[in-house]
Amino acid sequence: MKKAFEMVPENKEFKFKALCPYCGGDLTYTCNGWEADDNGLWMADSFDMECSTEPGVEGEEWEDWMQNHSDMPYVNQLPVDAQVKEFINSRFRFKLNQ
Repeated sequence: MKKAFEMVPENKEFKFKALCPYCGGDLTYTCNGWEADDNGLWMADSFDMECSTEPGVEGEEWEDWMQNHSDMPYVNQLPVDAQVKEFINSRFRFKLNQ
């Protein structure tokens, strides 16, 4: 029996409250790469991610924020990203505008 997935547009934003491993801010993921599943439906392959606490790049606080948010990414951020990808791909498929 085929699993029913919710179909979403390719630019769908997925928001997760208090998920940032560095500051506890909200994280927003938007898919930027897809791969076909065994049924020919499009699932997420890669994402753009944004933390709600990120200041403007031109501001003085950006350098400190960036240093803090890039500390040991394979230990801190990558496991979170992998869990988000697994969560999204277990529930959603994307309608691509081709």
